[in-house]
Amino acid sequence: MPSTHTSSQGVYLYEELPIERLKLSAGGRIDKTTVKSAGGGTGDKFGDATSNQFTPINLSAGALLSIDDNWSIATNLTHTERAPTQNELFSNGPHVATNQYEIGNKNLNIEKANGLDAQIRWKNLNHSFSLGGFYTKFDNFINVYNTGVYRNVDGTTNPSGDLAEANTIGVPAIFTGMEAQGKFRIYEGIGDLYLNVRGDYVRATNDITNTPLSRIAPMRIGTGLDYKFGDFASKIDVLHGFKQDRVATNELPTDGYTLVNATISYRLKTAFNLEAFAKARNLLDEDIRDHSSFLKEIAPMGGRSVLIGLRGEF
Repeated sequence: MPSTHTSSQGVYLYEELPIERLKLSAGGRIDKTTVKSAGGGTGDKFGDATSNQFTPINLSAGALLSIDDNWSIATNLTHTERAPTQNELFSNGPHVATNQYEIGNKNLNIEKANGLDAQIRWKNLNHSFSLGGFYTKFDNFINVYNTGVYRNVDGTTNPSGDLAEANTIGVPAIFTGMEAQGKFRIYEGIGDLYLNVRGDYVRATNDITNTPLSRIAPMRIGTGLDYKFGDFASKIDVLHGFKQDRVATNELPTDGYTLVNATISYRLKTAFNLEAFAKARNLLDEDIRDHSSFLKEIAPMGGRSVLIGLRGEF
């Protein structure tokens, strides 16, 4: 990266209007963002000093309808814009943390998207559940894409080089998906026991080539139990991620996995609100490749581990 400077100023307005069982909301925000590059670099690889200015505008409108004391429906319509970052504009070199040779694009325009989401919610005392879906259409979705070329750290191309070349490009794209989550109290007596369930799915497509976008998480479903009794609490959580074989060009698929985590804690009656805890992660010691990670091909998530600690607040 060259030496860069980013400044941003913005104003926003948000309003809500309750009408009996209906609550309407609307908001808007306008920003002015300036991203400057000092240019230069070895061999002048960052070019001349330059300054890019953007004026993103964001708008939203929503409604929440309470059908009765238990059921409600929420929906939101949004127009979002985002200014490109200094990395997306000016990078040109090895980024060892992501195992890539990243090349920015000084000519990037604002990332723009129009979206619609809707959700149905249910709540009854200590039980709750929600199910929602969304659709977002991008005019210019900014992302880095593996070109299939490999480079050495010094930038020279080499089929056996350590770093994959990645270009920053903005493309029209469509994101669709859904998510669900619920919490139910299944036992009340000596403490309370809750059952948690959740799931999510995202499908992202380049609207020109009709091909998948890179690093999109697979469908996931999970469940877990929370138990609380006085100052004692425990939790076990199971998350299953499915295989992701809907991949972009020059991207490898990832296998499915089951991640099991557990936590126990006890709050000590002290003036400093001390809490002793133990956290266990990946109890099945699975080889988990996070598909949204740049490093999934060379670095899996952590194996089985236990963390014991004492936390305090004052």
